[in-house]
Amino acid sequence: MGQLLLPLFPTDTEYLTSTLGVFKTDKSVFYLHSGVPIYSHLEEDLQNFRFITSKFLIQRLCTASDIVRVYQVSTDSVGRYKRQLEQKGEGSFFAPDSRHGHNCKMTEKVQQEAQQLLFSLL
Repeated sequence: MGQLLLPLFPTDTEYLTSTLGVFKTDKSVFYLHSGVPIYSHLEEDLQNFRFITSKFLIQRLCTASDIVRVYQVSTDSVGRYKRQLEQKGEGSFFAPDSRHGHNCKMTEKVQQEAQQLLFSLL
């Protein structure tokens, strides 16, 4: 797994396509379609960024290469989050991350079971 590439948001309006643009002010990122604001989120809100860029792809407002060019993120991550939106829906971007909070330490009981298994193989 590679290093996480955080999106770089432009301070001046930068266009993904001839009608779809983005710019950052203070800590908010705004998306424009034909000059009209259509979405915004906080700069550090990575899940909202992933959601809205995936939504743009599904609506065919831009291409993956447009997103990679403007935000300098990886092509793989753009495709991964588009598939996530198609397969799991909008809620998957905002649900609590179930991967965290699990204790991966070996308990004494598990250690004894592992040792017994190893000894049985000898």
